[in-house]
Amino acid sequence: SRADLLKAVDSAIEFYLLGDRVFQNYIAPKEINKKVLLECRTRDDFIELILNNIGFIVPDETKPHMLRFVHQYYRDYFAARHMVNLCEAIYAAYGNCSVDEIAAVMKQQTLDKVWFTDDESSIYKLIGEILGDYKNTPKTNDYWYRETVLDRLLDIYRKFYADVDELRITENVMKVMTAARNGLICDVNFNDLPLPMNIPCNVKFSYNGEFPCSFRYSKVYRLAIFSNNEHTVSDENCNVASVSKWEKYAVNSPDKRFLSVLLDDNYALLWDCLNSAILWDKDLSVFADDNVRFDYAEFSPDGTQVLFAANNGYSQVQLCSVDIGSGETISSGFTNTFAYDDDESVPIDEQLKRQIIPKIPHFMNCDFTGAEFLEEDYRKFPG
Repeated sequence: SRADLLKAVDSAIEFYLLGDRVFQNYIAPKEINKKVLLECRTRDDFIELILNNIGFIVPDETKPHMLRFVHQYYRDYFAARHMVNLCEAIYAAYGNCSVDEIAAVMKQQTLDKVWFTDDESSIYKLIGEILGDYKNTPKTNDYWYRETVLDRLLDIYRKFYADVDELRITENVMKVMTAARNGLICDVNFNDLPLPMNIPCNVKFSYNGEFPCSFRYSKVYRLAIFSNNEHTVSDENCNVASVSKWEKYAVNSPDKRFLSVLLDDNYALLWDCLNSAILWDKDLSVFADDNVRFDYAEFSPDGTQVLFAANNGYSQVQLCSVDIGSGETISSGFTNTFAYDDDESVPIDEQLKRQIIPKIPHFMNCDFTGAEFLEEDYRKFPG
């Protein structure tokens, strides 16, 4: 509504113009005149100024007292730009302040909460694009790490997390980096920080052992790639039970040489049973609709392809077919005629799990020296 927009404008003026520390360190260097802006605020109706001149916020046709963005992209960009400005302003103005001052301003500006919901995850990617963090993916010949305000935000949090560890700064930074870098986070210093409560399976912190992140003296909660999960299963009599399994689904190739393993977060890998090696691994999220989780796999009769499926209670089953040799996607789409054959499922025991996990590339060569592990069993795996 107009009242909400005016409230947001007043809040911005209070933070950026009337807060001496932010103004002197962040606004004044941009050669913005405080007096002119404040006089403009009293002379004109800011809301009409925004509506008439900016153009991306308009009155709602059905509810004239309400306002809406003319396109979702404008809303997302506005939200992303707002978070970037906040982070940059806080770093410039409070980077060298006391722990209490920094913690207080982060909480005041709600940087301590999860910034956006799962439905708004595209905004995290926009933040990374605005900051240029997408360039920090080591898949080009001219790769060199470019620090952004995200790294500086971690530096600030590192100063006081031991005293105030309930802030979700690391989680938000990881979400931006994950979205901007397509799930491959390299060269980042996560030392002396609390990690998110759960790091999903489809995020890697090393490029096949190169450019690993550092987690020295960090606080490690749950690394999904190493964790057993509770899964619901039913027997031939339709009796439902909950079992603890690492894999979501696993199946052997017709010749028993390969084992296709499907884990949480749409992460899949192909295990070469003959050579005890991961032939390829793959994030299937790009082929899944929102909130869809692949939960089934089967090999083609000739053993050249593996088909992943997601039922999830929908009328259609989502499919993704992958070439065994290359790991390249052959096709993806939907079908109304597909039946699961759970009799082919192969349970992965603890011994086989401990063969596969050291070969998983997610934390290869990452340094966990002195890290505090919530689950002691994780100590055997990272790096």
